[in-house]
Amino acid sequence: MYSRLKIAKELLHAKGVIFLSIDDNEFSQLKMLCDEIFDENNNVANFCIIRAEGGGMAKQVIKGHDYCLVYAKDIFSFSPLAKEKDIRGKIVEKDKIKYWIQEDWLRKEFGKYGNCHYEEVLQYKGEKVKKEIDEGLKNGEYVLIPKSNGMNIVGKLRRLDKDSSKFYSILKHLNKSGANELKELKVEFDYPKPSSLIKELVSGATFFSDRKEAIVLDFFAGSGTTGHAVMQLNKEDGGNRKYILCTNNENNICEEVTYQRLKNIQEDLPHNLKYCKTDFIPKFSDDEESVSDKMMEHIRELIELEYAIEIDGKKYIVLNDEEGLDEAISKIENDGKLFVRSGIFLSRSNQRILEEKGVSIIEIPEYYFREELKEVGEL
Repeated sequence: MYSRLKIAKELLHAKGVIFLSIDDNEFSQLKMLCDEIFDENNNVANFCIIRAEGGGMAKQVIKGHDYCLVYAKDIFSFSPLAKEKDIRGKIVEKDKIKYWIQEDWLRKEFGKYGNCHYEEVLQYKGEKVKKEIDEGLKNGEYVLIPKSNGMNIVGKLRRLDKDSSKFYSILKHLNKSGANELKELKVEFDYPKPSSLIKELVSGATFFSDRKEAIVLDFFAGSGTTGHAVMQLNKEDGGNRKYILCTNNENNICEEVTYQRLKNIQEDLPHNLKYCKTDFIPKFSDDEESVSDKMMEHIRELIELEYAIEIDGKKYIVLNDEEGLDEAISKIENDGKLFVRSGIFLSRSNQRILEEKGVSIIEIPEYYFREELKEVGEL
């Protein structure tokens, strides 16, 4: 677990966050481990998740909850978890931007009920606040709302897309709803998490518009709940989030459960889905073929993942050696992409032909296998 979490920290975006689900048997151990790896100052929250009801047959205390530890990579760069605000005011549009009008923000006394009307501002808040409000009324930050008593409430305009509520530390998502979801999808799996839980957490971390293209990684994927939740969320808020699910495929879980579930939701939640397997390449062997040559045989999948494309030999072509250059140039379609292995020389005439066809020439980057090639002395 220590090694996995260390790698997870390296993979996290500078503004990223990690969620770790655990029961109370190992909560304290995981908390200490995460405090060491991520730094306790980066602990965002420790959610208590109510997962079950009932349990009347328990001998002593009914256990109906789990925990979810939340750590930011850097608490100062991380945007706080946020959720949709319960709007209790009129919604207006100004310059194609939607606002809601908050009426209860200005009180006669701090912490006490009783709005301060515009006509009372000078009396209760002083000249400085009165001046600020008058300026806000001129520039459209505030509006006056007439009331039946003949006075006016000062309404504050708040942008809908910038406003949010904070999370409460106790969340309720029952496991039985996760089981019902899989039953409807005709997939069998014991104890799946409800997609509503994952959706709430992912939504909280990507609530604001600049985060809706985030990549969500689940490296303990089980039934595929994370992928399902991400796609549901995209459909609801128009986001363009992507997911990556990893599993060791114990008992063929990836083929029979994870992949099957994501395949079954395609009609309701259509999206690109690619199934990849990992494998090992020996560092040293008796073959004359270099490690870099062997790795190039698997470069296609990495390019497809990074660019979200399908290497089809027409629009997108990978060029591993100079022998295939002429064929690639003649085959590639207009406005395509030619991925070229480092060290392959393209003459001026080659480049001119590709330029006329609008083809982008992309050198295959070293970073795909940089560390591995350094390890065997080939870089």
